[in-house]
Amino acid sequence: MAANNQVREGIDAACPSSLVLWVDDLQSGPLGDITILLVRGLQLWGFLIGQILWMVAPLIGEERVSAIARTLEDDEAMDALYARVVDRGAVKGMVQGR
Repeated sequence: MAANNQVREGIDAACPSSLVLWVDDLQSGPLGDITILLVRGLQLWGFLIGQILWMVAPLIGEERVSAIARTLEDDEAMDALYARVVDRGAVKGMVQGR
C-alpha cells in the first residue's frame, strides 16, 4: 500500500491533472488493455512530442499545452504516469480474475 501512495504522490506532483484524467479514462474504457502500450510510447517519444507542442503553442495557446509539454519532457513524470497505469492495470486484472 505504501508503494501506491508513493506512485500517487509522484503522479500528483509531476503531471497535470488533465493528463492523469485522460489516461485514467482511456484505461477504464474500451482501450484499457492497450493503455500501457500507449503510455510506454509516450515515454519513448515524449520529448519529441513535447517539442512539437512547444512549436505549435503560439497557434493554439501556450497555456493549453505548457503543462502537458513539460510533463512529456520530464522522465520522472512519465515514469510516475507509467507506474500508475501499470498499478491500475494490475488491480483491474485482479478484479476481473486475470
